[in-house]
Amino acid sequence: MKTIKDNAGREYHQLDNGTCYDVNTAVGVVETLEKYRDRSTRIRVFYGDTVTGRDWMEENDTMGIVGRSSGQIKVPLLIKTKRSFGGGAILDSVIVKITVNHRVVYEHPEFWQPELFLSSLKNTGTPELPWTVCRKLEPVGGMEVYARFATKVKAERFIAFMEGRRNSK
Repeated sequence: MKTIKDNAGREYHQLDNGTCYDVNTAVGVVETLEKYRDRSTRIRVFYGDTVTGRDWMEENDTMGIVGRSSGQIKVPLLIKTKRSFGGGAILDSVIVKITVNHRVVYEHPEFWQPELFLSSLKNTGTPELPWTVCRKLEPVGGMEVYARFATKVKAERFIAFMEGRRNSK
């Protein structure tokens, strides 16, 4: 493994197979992404704070097949389906959890996710969206409205998706 820089001065560790990972990427993340690269196995990544282990609760562009870009610096890509051409670069240096079929294959040692709660708030000003998902701001702290839904089922599915128990909203 050697260290290389791109034109903007960002440093990468280049593996013997040519794949490049940000120098701040955890070894466990590199091993896991390499294990599933080009296997046609869908993974789900959870991005977050790698110091505290807190999940950022990203909803979009978190599921797909691990591929690799072309060019001088070959970074891992998250490709939507095996029939897709290309995809977005994986933010490998900020991954706090990776799952395959709801099974955790990598998790930051301090991983934690803000708790989500379902409530039916009355007089919210949005009668067409009566079901509210709230989240705790810190492990011990206040709460905020995170999302609103028309039905209880949609709200429950959203919570299951965000917690990693479901792969679609």
